[in-house]
Amino acid sequence: MIETIYRRNYDSYMIVVNKLPDGTYDVLMLPSHSNLGISIELVRSEFHALKGAEQFPTFYEIAKENGFNFTDHYFRHKDGRELHSSYAMDLDCTAERFLTLLQKGA
Repeated sequence: MIETIYRRNYDSYMIVVNKLPDGTYDVLMLPSHSNLGISIELVRSEFHALKGAEQFPTFYEIAKENGFNFTDHYFRHKDGRELHSSYAMDLDCTAERFLTLLQKGA
């Protein structure tokens, strides 16, 4: 059985953390305009899932402000740069470091 352990609404999306039957945690973004969730990352620790879910919106906003869209585990820019969503879930990553990674594309 899947158990939702975290849910938070933002202007145009919701962040959800589901505990899966195998004990892993799926962190999802649910855009307001869609019924389909976008998996941000699958993690093994509840702590990582919850802290990552709390910090992801900050990094998502930085990405949007710099012309990136988020789909299929990647922040993608129309010029071809892309950055995997695991960077936005890295609990040691700062906003400044994330912006640098976006600018370089990783």
